[in-house]
Amino acid sequence: MTLETPSSTNVNSEFNYQVSIDWIEFKIQTLEPTNFQTIRRLLAASYVQALTKTAGGSSNTFSLRIYDVTSWATLKRQFERLKSTKPIHALSISAIEISFDAYCNGPYNKTQLIKQTADFYFSMSKFSSANRRSASDFKGSADAVFSYTSITRAIENSRTLYIGNNFDPVSQRVYFKITDKNAKLPASKHCARYEITLRDSACPFTNLDEASTFKFTSLAKWFKFRKLKEEISPIQTILSHARGHIGEVNVPRRAGGGLKKYPWTSQANTYLNNIAYEKLRSLTRRLQSTSRKSRLI
Repeated sequence: MTLETPSSTNVNSEFNYQVSIDWIEFKIQTLEPTNFQTIRRLLAASYVQALTKTAGGSSNTFSLRIYDVTSWATLKRQFERLKSTKPIHALSISAIEISFDAYCNGPYNKTQLIKQTADFYFSMSKFSSANRRSASDFKGSADAVFSYTSITRAIENSRTLYIGNNFDPVSQRVYFKITDKNAKLPASKHCARYEITLRDSACPFTNLDEASTFKFTSLAKWFKFRKLKEEISPIQTILSHARGHIGEVNVPRRAGGGLKKYPWTSQANTYLNNIAYEKLRSLTRRLQSTSRKSRLI
């Protein structure tokens, strides 16, 4: 397959893109009751929740998340360490969150990053839900997003763009990332972020053996983007921005039957789509590495 590169087009070349696993959620059942602190310590897991409790407050069923997964081999070693102390009766994977990030390729430019964040939402080919909104961290802050201007304003005000609900099989988020686990990041780590969470029936694997052979390029449909055609008129550009996105519309055609999948004013962003595909392929290689350390490619 021939890919467009920065030498053949300078579109998006001001950014360095990366794909990574934000976290993987597991459900485990131990043979004997224990407490969540022991599970958290042995697995180095930031989040552990007991799903059932005995009279003494212990449990044998837990939900947990492991963040910043670098390789399947490292993850398997973590669970082997747990098994050697607390034998496991059952272990399954219930959800995964994958992020696609854009970092400044040159000097830090906040305006560029905010625009790229808005462009992620505006140009996403596939939405998981018609439930779309922006919100802050506090309850009741959700607002509808209608136009490119409202999308940009929401991002400038540190709001997250949500597609779907948190516990839907597939949900998506777009935001300007400047913190990590409530800690401020240096400007060099600020990025435009698109996240997708695949849960339960949508999770592409259910255990570590399946995960270790999984090809993340099979998720490429969720990492495709559109762009406006260069030849459209200024009025058509304004109308597209007013609509708020140029992804799937699936509206009836006026003639000939069937559905029109995308607005006629848009076309595939081949350059960005190829980058996303290559980054998904790189993620597969990275996770299948047997080394203890794995770097972003």
